[in-house]
Amino acid sequence: AGGMALSSLVPATVSSISSLAKSFVAALQIWSLHGLLLTIEAAGLSYVSHVQVTLGLALDILLCDENGRVDLQQGVGRLINAIVAVLGPELSPGSIFFSRCKSVVAEISSREETATLLESVRFTQQLVLFAPQAVTVHSHVQSLLPTLFSRQPALRHLAVSTLRHLIEKDPASIIDEQIEDTLFHMLDEETDIEIGNLVRTTIMRLLYALCPSCSSHWLSICRNMILATSTGRDVGTNQNLEHDSLNGLDGDTRLNFGEDDENMVSSSKGIQSYTFDSSSGNPRRVKHLRYRTRVFATECLSHLPAAVGKNPAQFDLALARRQPADGLASGDWLVLQVQDLISLAYQISTIQFENMRPIGVGLLSTIVDKFEMIPDPELPGHLLLEQYQAQLVSAVRTALDTSSGPVLLEAGLQLATKILTSGIISGDQVAVKRIFSLISRPLDNFKELYYPSFAEWVSCKIKIRLLTAHASLKCYTYSFLRRQHGGVPDEYLALLPLFSKSSSTLGGYWISILKDY
Repeated sequence: AGGMALSSLVPATVSSISSLAKSFVAALQIWSLHGLLLTIEAAGLSYVSHVQVTLGLALDILLCDENGRVDLQQGVGRLINAIVAVLGPELSPGSIFFSRCKSVVAEISSREETATLLESVRFTQQLVLFAPQAVTVHSHVQSLLPTLFSRQPALRHLAVSTLRHLIEKDPASIIDEQIEDTLFHMLDEETDIEIGNLVRTTIMRLLYALCPSCSSHWLSICRNMILATSTGRDVGTNQNLEHDSLNGLDGDTRLNFGEDDENMVSSSKGIQSYTFDSSSGNPRRVKHLRYRTRVFATECLSHLPAAVGKNPAQFDLALARRQPADGLASGDWLVLQVQDLISLAYQISTIQFENMRPIGVGLLSTIVDKFEMIPDPELPGHLLLEQYQAQLVSAVRTALDTSSGPVLLEAGLQLATKILTSGIISGDQVAVKRIFSLISRPLDNFKELYYPSFAEWVSCKIKIRLLTAHASLKCYTYSFLRRQHGGVPDEYLALLPLFSKSSSTLGGYWISILKDY
């Protein structure tokens, strides 16, 4: 490759291979195109002066191909994509190079063969990576969305990968496209494990890219996915969509590169259970979401407090209200949505689906972490989370039920610890005693804490979490006694006699854990 990069060798190599490519022998043409591809990849920028000749050769080959051989068209498509990588920033919407590249890709895509459609989508990906100035983000997204629902796994994989690159390169432009709903529905239908994982990764990247400026939008998306029993793919409207099984997509898409009006790739006519909404650019269908999709939406919601970033205004109500609504500071702060967030987290923590409940309880713990010290500007001297005490205590009570599984029990113990040591239930002696009784109940059967359906370490983890909860509460309470000024609050003072009853039992367990450690 190093030798081929020498500019003195490239002209002779290109001239020889191009002469062979003009042959009417199919096999010779295909191998000549492959040779040019290897030359472009090896020569790099040294090939720029030969791009115009190669583009002309590609067009001539397509025009002379009367039989429409797919392997030949695929070879031409690979050649064009290699050229895009070489030209990069020199490709502009009005340049002759860009126009010819578009024309060639449009021509090879017209038959809608999988091999040539792959090169068409790869052309979009190459533009995103090497020539982002050539085509707008909106045009890219509109060309990729139908491909997400192709019957060909390779097309779906490539389309999702390209969307991920778009998100990484220009997250600000992706906000207006509102592709979250479409990606969730693609994930709902995806049967390929690798593609499904790629879609999950793409959604997570989108979440972290967009949440700092539109947390309420993501909260709404997650709520719809988690709680709705049925949903349609029409992003722009909440109207019910008709179920049309006669007109659908094979995923072999109508791609759109730039501002040209011509159809770069024609759409196929297959039988599917959804239709393509040309107004919104999304396939649409009415159906129930799968359980796995709802669980993933719950996981996305649990990332919301971290995804909004570290701007103090995201978590301080008084500060958020003083922020100007311009630029990235759009006024869409997470603290302004905290009521809806806690309500949704509580609904998840008490939902009928077992695997979702620990995520909801864990989200409540995260919320307590983020907002525990935030004052309530409406009630001086009080904390913002005090008004949500009922939901928090109720979630703990549900999670620490005797019938709870180990994952939910651990999440409940963690939430109970955070509530008791955060001060958000200060002054409420009843709530403090209620939570203390909930975390004390498992101590009576500490040695019997065993889950035969799980590995042994699961039981050990629950026991350590239980002892940690008691240790944290005891340290928090006695920290008041170590202060020179101010006594123990009444609600925690009432726990001191209870501590004396359990101290010997807890002491033995704590020492045993230290010995094991």
